[in-house]
Amino acid sequence: MIISAEGTFFSLNSNYTLKVLKRLNIGSYLVVPIVDGTHLWGLLMATQDAAPFHWDSSATQIMTQVGTQLGVAVQQAELLAHSQKQTKALKAAKEEAERANSSKSDFLSHMSHELRTPLNAILGYAQLMQRSQHLGAQDTKYVNTINRSGKHLLALINDVLEMAKIEAGQLHLTPISFDLYNLLIELEELFSLKASSKQLQLYFHGQALVPRYIKADQGKLRQVLINILGNAIKFTQKGQIDLYVSVDAQTLTFAISDTGPGIDSKSLDKLFLAFEQGDIGLESREGTGLGLSISKKFVRLMGGDLSVNSQKRTRLYIRLSYSLSDCQWYADRH
Repeated sequence: MIISAEGTFFSLNSNYTLKVLKRLNIGSYLVVPIVDGTHLWGLLMATQDAAPFHWDSSATQIMTQVGTQLGVAVQQAELLAHSQKQTKALKAAKEEAERANSSKSDFLSHMSHELRTPLNAILGYAQLMQRSQHLGAQDTKYVNTINRSGKHLLALINDVLEMAKIEAGQLHLTPISFDLYNLLIELEELFSLKASSKQLQLYFHGQALVPRYIKADQGKLRQVLINILGNAIKFTQKGQIDLYVSVDAQTLTFAISDTGPGIDSKSLDKLFLAFEQGDIGLESREGTGLGLSISKKFVRLMGGDLSVNSQKRTRLYIRLSYSLSDCQWYADRH
């Protein structure tokens, strides 16, 4: 009795089978399974024409080995076919995801333009009205609310568009040689008034101890520092904010610390996730939850790292690697 690959039974000793073999002039035959482990793929038959033939043990062993090797080969072919099918499906899914992502980016880019154009006009008129000498106290309050809300919405649109660019892989570095001292002075002037309005102290440390000229993406570094300093001032109600800049070996480090409420361990885990905010951020109802996520991606794109330590004081570290040949320690560029 023989079992076929389909699992049906037939007998080589049946009258029908013997008639077929006789018609084909097959005098004797040897049948072994094509098997891999316990899986039967089919049967392998060897025949001797015309006269009966005695199949010795060596012939049987060789046939058995051939059947096993064929079973392994068939299994590998099946695995290859399955793997190719999976690869094709993954490729199709990837292409579909890329098309969807491209459509999303195009939509966001178009919508951001459509939203920013009228919003900039609203903000422009609101700022003109703020300068008017004919507005009463109540009207001035209304105009200030329009201006503040408009700026918040504009920041939200810009953050969403920036994140869409990051996801689409459309961000690229534009490294240039620039004056780091001037950048730090600009940032200190930019945030001094905002800190003073909340009666906070703002200090910058270590400018004279780092190279004056460095080669990096100035725009992205500036945006990262603005995001982190802005958060520090936003969430600090009393005390001070400090920015320390230092150099060690070939690493330029910015450390921003504040005397704010700190970040709890639960919020630390999701601090750099898109659209995520800690309890303090949710209570303030400010921001989009994108600033730190975008900042971390910018820093990584520049070959650095952004990390946080929140114990007695919240401190964020920006570490950037640089080449000594790209730096100048002197007041004048050569």
